[in-house]
Amino acid sequence: MIQRSSVNFLICNRKTIYTILSVVFLLQCGTTYSTITYSKYEQIRAVRENAISSENLSLITTRFLKSNDLYEKYQEAPRVVIYDLDNRLVALKTRELAYYLSELCYQVGSELDLDDPMFARMFASSLVYSFTYLFDKKAIPAADPFSMEFRFALETYNRSLAQLVRFAKRNRKLANLTDLNLPLIRGALSMTRAEVETAWTPKNFLEIEVAYDYKNEGFFNQISKFGINTSYPDPQTSGKRT
Repeated sequence: MIQRSSVNFLICNRKTIYTILSVVFLLQCGTTYSTITYSKYEQIRAVRENAISSENLSLITTRFLKSNDLYEKYQEAPRVVIYDLDNRLVALKTRELAYYLSELCYQVGSELDLDDPMFARMFASSLVYSFTYLFDKKAIPAADPFSMEFRFALETYNRSLAQLVRFAKRNRKLANLTDLNLPLIRGALSMTRAEVETAWTPKNFLEIEVAYDYKNEGFFNQISKFGINTSYPDPQTSGKRT
């Protein structure tokens, strides 16, 4: 009887333990995974949002940080995470990681003043990382021009370059275009020559403006939409079949 009671007691304890574990597991599932309903246009805004269009990171980069347990660490020490991911990029050479780094650098740079020594470093690094995503043939896998990362990388590349032009204009010591030498997260970025496709070549950054800072007015709709020098339809022939 004593042995049977002990066996029954052990079986009951095991059942109790299994029941407790099952309840805990269900509670964890219930608190970790859930769904919410988007309001009107909220899902579209969330998908299109990134560090350029808002103060938040894109869902793509945020998902990467959270899946690698780096989100909270990035909130506390963003530069440490950036340096760690840069080391990972050197080892793995993955294209997606180059985009994540470009957006992280852009967000950190956006929080800095133009006179901060880290301002140019962050935006120059963002420029190089986005360039790596878009054009580096050694990065894997091949770039997908239809992906959201590709569109974001193009935007990050252009906006980072615009920030560097603003920085160069602010720094009056840059007498020539080739005087630009900026530190990166790894290495430095130097401009060795300036080539343009126009008859006029700017001599220094004071002669260059950022197109994002201006809004065109007074042009025909055709020029405003498609740009200067685009062919304008003849009103006498437009609408007629040829």
